[in-house]
Amino acid sequence: MSKLTGQKMYLCQVTRIDGTIDSPPCLKVSHRTFGTQNSNGDMVYCRLSMPVEFHTFFKTSPVMDMNGVHDEHESLKLKHRLQIKLTCHHYYYSVRVFAGQDPSCVWVGWVTPDYHYYSNHFNLSKNRTVTVTLGDERGRVHESVRRSNCYMVWGGDATSSGHSSSRSNVDLEIGCLIDLATGLVTFTVNGKELGTSYQVEPNTKLFPAVFVRPTSPNLFQFELAKIKNTMPLSAAIFKSEHKNPVPQCPPRLDVQTINSVLWSRMPNTFLKVETARVSERHGWVVQCLEPLQMLAVHIPEENRCVDIMELSEQEDLRTFHYHTLKLYCAMCALGNTRVAHALCSHLDQSQLLYTIDNQYLSGMLREGFYNVLISVHLETAKEARLMMNNEFIIPVTAETRSIRLFSDATKHHSPPGVGLSTSLKPRLNFYPPCFISTKREQQLYSPQIPLDALKEKAITMLTEAVQGGGHHIRDPVGGSVEYQFVPILRLIGTLLTMGVLGSQDVHKILLLIDPNVFAEHHEEVATAVTEAAEKEGLTAAEEKAVEAGEEEAAKEAKQPIKGLLEKRLPEPVKRQMCELLHYFCDCELKHRIEAIVSFSDSFVSKLQYNQKFRYNELMLALNMSAAITAKKTKEFRSPPQEQINMLLNFSTGEDCPCPEDIQEELYAFHNELRLHCGIPMEEEEDDQDTSIKGRLLALVYKIKGQPLKTEEEPTEQEQQAPCKTITSTTMSEPAIT
Repeated sequence: MSKLTGQKMYLCQVTRIDGTIDSPPCLKVSHRTFGTQNSNGDMVYCRLSMPVEFHTFFKTSPVMDMNGVHDEHESLKLKHRLQIKLTCHHYYYSVRVFAGQDPSCVWVGWVTPDYHYYSNHFNLSKNRTVTVTLGDERGRVHESVRRSNCYMVWGGDATSSGHSSSRSNVDLEIGCLIDLATGLVTFTVNGKELGTSYQVEPNTKLFPAVFVRPTSPNLFQFELAKIKNTMPLSAAIFKSEHKNPVPQCPPRLDVQTINSVLWSRMPNTFLKVETARVSERHGWVVQCLEPLQMLAVHIPEENRCVDIMELSEQEDLRTFHYHTLKLYCAMCALGNTRVAHALCSHLDQSQLLYTIDNQYLSGMLREGFYNVLISVHLETAKEARLMMNNEFIIPVTAETRSIRLFSDATKHHSPPGVGLSTSLKPRLNFYPPCFISTKREQQLYSPQIPLDALKEKAITMLTEAVQGGGHHIRDPVGGSVEYQFVPILRLIGTLLTMGVLGSQDVHKILLLIDPNVFAEHHEEVATAVTEAAEKEGLTAAEEKAVEAGEEEAAKEAKQPIKGLLEKRLPEPVKRQMCELLHYFCDCELKHRIEAIVSFSDSFVSKLQYNQKFRYNELMLALNMSAAITAKKTKEFRSPPQEQINMLLNFSTGEDCPCPEDIQEELYAFHNELRLHCGIPMEEEEDDQDTSIKGRLLALVYKIKGQPLKTEEEPTEQEQQAPCKTITSTTMSEPAIT
């Protein structure tokens, strides 16, 4: 079914007429091309966009008179009207067939969501029906229901019964009444009841519908009126209006029409069929071992499913589905794990893993499914880690004592987030999805999802995006560079925050961000590229290409892949990259704090050992005067805070009780920490200018920085990698005081 609007439809036009005191609200349908050279006389199948739903269980009480014939006692009229208003289950709408339109070409009534039949020659007698009869062993019938997807009355029956005048002079009004409590459907013509009626099953949804073959420019109009002892149709359609006797026609109630479809979407890949001949006697064997997966979207109002790939061509359905996914994310906010488990019945694990890995999905839906995956399964664990982002609980163990600022004597920065870390973080707790429970128990943990498989998919998709994405690509994944990179970078950032990725995985991500900055050695990068080319068999192909004179193809094969920071990126991707780099800055800060704890443990142990050694030496000394003894024992007679101040007060020179080797060790670590934070080392005092001018310039340089040297033209290599300096500066943290 496709929606009709007053401006965009070519054949039909819908005009909305507001209700007044004397007339109800109406939806008038007229034909645009009738009587012109482009006239089209095909059947038009129309229905309202919202259904009415019958009760789950029907009442056994007899049906009340629709005309409200209750005139036995005048005093009971008011009471009866109040009862009707409070407990009435009868609803009414009418269709006005305009003069000029042949009533024999009009069918009015109700259709179910299953109705998809389209033909230029409609006939009620050819409509498929089935009768379901329930009985017992003795042959007695307990219940008999006639099922159909179309409950309509023909306009020709009304004119042949003498209920209407000529169609050229008078409009024909066909009324439709339903009783939601008993399932009875009846019809009237110009206020007189017809003999046609239907019995509908409980819990059935029906749409008001009109089928018409145009014989006039003015076809018909839906009138949302009310008659005596009934409620208007709007009270049955809208739950907020179920007690309102005034007819309503809000903008969301519109007219839809059936359009014939002569095509269907083919899958991107076909089934892998294996054929083999067992023998001449047994013939051939054809088998499919791998199923072809697809994801369908169910439309309840039309009772049909469409491939999710088709939503790229249906903007209304795509926007609605995207907003539904946003609603799911909002419902799972703030750790609402109970709703997260319930949503697993709507979006299970297989659907999410299929959608995030699908390269043909629409960009909006791609972003929506990624957000649902993070909100339902990962957001709680991520927020638990972020709550302790500024807290560092570091156990002093053998692993902690082995942490150093620099991994080797070359004083080169190791990649952030790579290596040993002993800080305590919240555990990752998950629970198998449980959306059906026999007792009211609160699910404290998020629904479980295979993190290893998700991690592998995320790294693979990011690698493919970096290698094959960019602004120069005509049809990127998701339709734009933003939809290609932002969802996967957000998922990678979430997995990094949760601590799911190991050191090797983090190093792969850093190489994808910028291999020129985060590679340990440029030679290793070149070696890795060469090894990858050899594995793919490109080396032999390059040799053949060179022999054939195709040297350019060989050079292109040897070119290294550009990192993510070397590409031209839109603003949303840059923002996501900033959040990712912010995480790596936090990793650098955590590594420095762990290195400080490791050094502090070793340094304090050496101080305590030296202090105990000096104390024992002092106790064994016999030939000391009282003044010398008081001076030497002052350190041990002081409070602990005073003792540590005396030990670390290196400015006292020879009076400082701390040995010089321990002092030098602290100075060396301080210099290493400044170097790790990116603070330049101060020049030696011998090299400094001690004149007044030199000291003033040194003070200015310390505040404003060193003056720039004479400008030189940048080399070609510096122009090719401008992001190296930016990334190195971004990764630096201020000094720890």
